[in-house]
Amino acid sequence: MQDTTRTAGLPAEAAAHGAGGEGERKLLALPGGMGAGEERVPDRAPEAWLARARAEAAEIEYECRFHARAQFEACAVWERRSTYLGIVMAVLGALTAGTIATAFADSGLAAQGADLAAQGQAGGSGLTLWMRRALAIGALIAGVVAAAVRFLDPSGRAGLHGAAGKRYTALADEARQFRNLVATAEADRADLIGRLQGMAKRRAEIHEAAPVIPAGAMAQTRGAAEADHGLRLLAVEAGRRPAS
Repeated sequence: MQDTTRTAGLPAEAAAHGAGGEGERKLLALPGGMGAGEERVPDRAPEAWLARARAEAAEIEYECRFHARAQFEACAVWERRSTYLGIVMAVLGALTAGTIATAFADSGLAAQGADLAAQGQAGGSGLTLWMRRALAIGALIAGVVAAAVRFLDPSGRAGLHGAAGKRYTALADEARQFRNLVATAEADRADLIGRLQGMAKRRAEIHEAAPVIPAGAMAQTRGAAEADHGLRLLAVEAGRRPAS
């Protein structure tokens, strides 16, 4: 005899299949009456909604691609400055070393024996006054450049811009995968919304933590973005510019 204790109160189609039957599983799968551990029917998004979701992801990708390029350009600028300042410090350091060597020669500390002492004094006396002053000025400039390098820290700034560019690139890649692989007709709408919100939150966090981009690097990035066919297509998909 069939056990009616579990089927009592269920609709006829569920009771007809008995306890744990297909009809009961279908009933439990309906949204609205879900309990713990019950299966939820995915909320399939219509194509119009998916198009808006892809456009939002395209906007995130475009913005991240643009800022990543600007950060990498700023990184290159600071790396060049670090190289130039390093060369200047090396040259001025050599001049400073020459000044010190000249001072030792003039004082006779570098001479060994009477003949060498005489040669050192003669060499020192042949050094004109304006050359001494030029070497002293070079030493002063070397100190100023060294202080500027410590204050500006071009190598450290280049590293910060490079790291920010990598974070922007990683998020842009995630947004591209969302558009091409995740936002499909089989995807659950709640899952897509959660992914979009997560990407938008990460974008805001990267914006807040990223170093300020120099005006020159930003201007150069705008020009490069206009010439980039891929970025132009992405801007069209994001709704930033009309399709041509």
